[in-house]
Amino acid sequence: MTTDADSRIFPDWVEANLDELNRADLICGTVLPDPAEFARLPPVIAGRLRANTWR
Repeated sequence: MTTDADSRIFPDWVEANLDELNRADLICGTVLPDPAEFARLPPVIAGRLRANTWR
């Protein structure tokens, strides 16, 4: 398991991931950017993230 240095994880993140890893062939998750950090991104990067965000 891995996460970015600036990620905020839930307290049960490790336990929840291990539970899923024991029962699945593939694990995917959702990345939710920090609103304050997202606001500081250059417009071209923020635009790419918005364009590639599944809603």
